[in-house]
Amino acid sequence: MMENAYVEILHSTVSKHIIAIDIWWEDTVFKTDNVDDVPKILELLKAVDYDDGYGGQELFGTIWLKDGSWYERAEYDGSEWWVHRVCPPLPWS
Repeated sequence: MMENAYVEILHSTVSKHIIAIDIWWEDTVFKTDNVDDVPKILELLKAVDYDDGYGGQELFGTIWLKDGSWYERAEYDGSEWWVHRVCPPLPWS
């Protein structure tokens, strides 16, 4: 099924504050660690349509959020999606 990278990121990161992006698709890298450049990178991702269904993974990367959590790309049997990751609390705290 065809998916748009920009739309998928907005749905995955709703109400989160993106502070850095490192995404690659085909031979193109969308990368910034400057929060002021995040909107520009997201705008560029509007042009990225890819098949997120059966087949090889097409979109790779990590999206860091202001709260210290992040999204990383996951894939199984050719299907792909964003997984929200959070550091676990220290067991002694």
